[in-house]
Amino acid sequence: MVYEELFEEGTEPTTTCDTHVVTNINRLNNKLATPGTPSFLTRKAIYIKKKHPNSATADYYMVLPSSYDTTTSETEEQSTETGENNNSNVNHENT
Repeated sequence: MVYEELFEEGTEPTTTCDTHVVTNINRLNNKLATPGTPSFLTRKAIYIKKKHPNSATADYYMVLPSSYDTTTSETEEQSTETGENNNSNVNHENT
Protein backbone atom coordinates (compact mmCIF):
# COMPACT_ATOMS: atom_id res chain seq x y z
CA MET A 1 0.00 0.00 0.00
CA VAL A 2 1.30 3.46 -0.89
CA TYR A 3 0.01 6.47 0.99
CA GLU A 4 0.74 10.16 1.45
CA GLU A 5 1.57 11.69 4.81
CA LEU A 6 1.10 15.28 5.96
CA PHE A 7 3.51 16.85 8.43
CA GLU A 8 3.32 20.01 10.49
CA GLU A 9 5.98 22.55 9.68
CA GLY A 10 9.21 21.61 11.42
CA THR A 11 8.29 17.93 11.79
CA GLU A 12 8.99 16.88 8.19
CA PRO A 13 11.37 13.94 7.67
CA THR A 14 14.90 15.02 6.82
CA THR A 15 16.01 11.79 5.15
CA THR A 16 14.58 9.61 2.40
CA CYS A 17 13.91 5.89 2.50
CA ASP A 18 16.56 3.81 0.79
CA THR A 19 14.96 0.49 1.74
CA HIS A 20 11.97 0.53 -0.62
CA VAL A 21 12.42 0.78 -4.39
CA VAL A 22 10.05 0.98 -7.34
CA THR A 23 11.17 -0.93 -10.41
CA ASN A 24 9.85 -2.60 -13.56
CA ILE A 25 9.66 -6.37 -13.64
CA ASN A 26 8.59 -8.99 -16.17
CA ARG A 27 5.12 -9.97 -15.00
CA LEU A 28 5.56 -13.58 -16.16
CA ASN A 29 8.85 -14.50 -14.50
CA ASN A 30 9.21 -11.78 -11.81
CA LYS A 31 12.71 -10.90 -12.99
CA LEU A 32 13.97 -7.32 -13.32
CA ALA A 33 12.89 -5.91 -16.68
CA THR A 34 15.56 -4.71 -19.08
CA PRO A 35 15.30 -2.36 -22.08
CA GLY A 36 14.77 -5.51 -24.18
CA THR A 37 11.77 -6.74 -22.19
CA PRO A 38 8.59 -6.21 -24.25
CA SER A 39 6.51 -3.43 -22.68
CA PHE A 40 3.35 -5.56 -22.53
CA LEU A 41 5.20 -7.93 -20.18
CA THR A 42 6.37 -5.29 -17.72
CA ARG A 43 4.74 -3.90 -14.61
CA LYS A 44 5.88 -1.58 -11.83
CA ALA A 45 6.42 -3.12 -8.43
CA ILE A 46 7.70 -2.02 -5.02
CA TYR A 47 10.38 -4.12 -3.35
CA ILE A 48 12.66 -4.07 -0.32
CA LYS A 49 16.41 -3.73 -0.89
CA LYS A 50 18.38 -6.02 1.41
CA LYS A 51 22.13 -6.59 1.45
CA HIS A 52 21.70 -10.16 2.66
CA PRO A 53 18.28 -11.59 1.71
CA ASN A 54 17.21 -14.60 3.75
CA SER A 55 14.54 -16.92 2.41
CA ALA A 56 13.60 -17.88 5.98
CA THR A 57 12.23 -14.40 6.77
CA ALA A 58 8.55 -13.55 6.36
CA ASP A 59 9.29 -10.60 4.06
CA TYR A 60 11.45 -12.56 1.62
CA TYR A 61 8.76 -12.46 -1.10
CA MET A 62 9.06 -8.65 -1.05
CA VAL A 63 12.85 -8.58 -1.60
CA LEU A 64 14.11 -6.97 -4.82
CA PRO A 65 14.87 -9.71 -7.38
CA SER A 66 18.53 -10.06 -8.34
CA SER A 67 17.99 -11.77 -11.71
CA TYR A 68 17.49 -9.82 -14.91
CA ASP A 69 14.95 -10.80 -17.55
CA THR A 70 16.39 -12.21 -20.77
CA THR A 71 13.12 -12.05 -22.73
CA THR A 72 13.23 -9.85 -25.83
CA SER A 73 10.75 -9.06 -28.57
CA GLU A 74 12.61 -11.60 -30.72
CA THR A 75 12.28 -14.42 -28.17
CA GLU A 76 8.59 -13.62 -27.79
CA GLU A 77 8.13 -13.77 -31.59
CA GLN A 78 10.07 -17.03 -31.84
CA SER A 79 8.11 -18.71 -29.07
CA THR A 80 4.84 -17.56 -30.67
CA GLU A 81 5.90 -19.02 -34.01
CA THR A 82 6.77 -22.36 -32.41
CA GLY A 83 3.64 -22.41 -30.26
CA GLU A 84 5.59 -22.21 -27.00
CA ASN A 85 4.12 -18.91 -25.88
CA ASN A 86 1.36 -19.13 -23.31
CA ASN A 87 0.50 -15.54 -22.42
CA SER A 88 -3.20 -16.19 -21.91
CA ASN A 89 -2.92 -14.98 -18.32
CA VAL A 90 -1.39 -11.60 -19.25
CA ASN A 91 -3.81 -8.70 -18.98
CA HIS A 92 -2.73 -6.39 -21.80
CA GLU A 93 -5.15 -3.64 -20.71
CA ASN A 94 -3.26 -2.84 -17.49
CA THR A 95 0.23 -2.28 -18.89
